[in-house]
Amino acid sequence: MVDYLTVEQVKQVTDLLKQRGNGERHSLIWLLCANTGLRISDVLGITIAAMQEKYLKQQKTKETVDVIIPEAILQICKDFAAKNEIADDELLFGESRKRPKSGFKIKKTGKLTRQAVYKVWSD
Repeated sequence: MVDYLTVEQVKQVTDLLKQRGNGERHSLIWLLCANTGLRISDVLGITIAAMQEKYLKQQKTKETVDVIIPEAILQICKDFAAKNEIADDELLFGESRKRPKSGFKIKKTGKLTRQAVYKVWSD
């Protein structure tokens, strides 16, 4: 039997992640994974432009899939991008020269690694 998280449990995890360093970023990654069913690696390679098109390419399978992102989550992502001066075609969770370095492991491609995100989540 599979156990599912309740809405309250998802909110609790989101609140816990917000309290940590870079909490807004990690709680947003969590919300996207929880609300879309995407893998961490897929969410880390996402842009605002891709979210608006609703077609995302999965990293592991290389398949293009239809993903419906709830309007409330999309708005939170847009607000995060605006606050951090991220253009619509830039990686939402990448590292930009305009923003200070996060201290987390960044690939040469400019995006966080799934291992770095998982470490924060598991702590």
